[in-house]
Amino acid sequence: DQRQASLASAQANVSDAQEILNQYTIRAPFAGEVAKMTLQKGDSVTPSTAIATLLTEAKVAQLTLNEVDAAKVQVGQKATLTFDAVSELTIAGTVSEVDTIGTVSQGVVSYTIKILFQTQDERVKPGMSVSASIITNLKTDTLVVPSAAIRRVGTVATVPGLTGGSPTDANATLQGVTSEVEPE
Repeated sequence: DQRQASLASAQANVSDAQEILNQYTIRAPFAGEVAKMTLQKGDSVTPSTAIATLLTEAKVAQLTLNEVDAAKVQVGQKATLTFDAVSELTIAGTVSEVDTIGTVSQGVVSYTIKILFQTQDERVKPGMSVSASIITNLKTDTLVVPSAAIRRVGTVATVPGLTGGSPTDANATLQGVTSEVEPE
């Protein structure tokens, strides 16, 4: 009976030790490859301690915005990314995360956002400088004309347009079209 009690006590100790060990396991919320470790065995950590740099298949741009711009940005908005190191490269992306709490530095509040690349390019490396144009407002079924095309008579504004005839170059939509009929 004494050995049986000793065995049960040892099994309980192993179970407790396993539970404590499970609390020390660090997990990332995504799959990736550890590129750099910043800690040594025995170092103390807190929940905010960065312990490693992970590389993933999916690339994400992390940018800092001032509070005025951050107020306009929402998850799901489309963005266009350009890179200083690869000048001819433009990649489409989607805003995947916007910090809810800003960081104050010298009285200026800034927010970190993350933009998920829609396509991957091997030339883009971690840590590269990136610029982003984020579409914060989109109007559909609208017509855009140069301000030089607007004719004003008093308070009435008009834009000359084609009402008849057929364009001679239908492929020139961005460059304009040539018509046999005068615009009205």
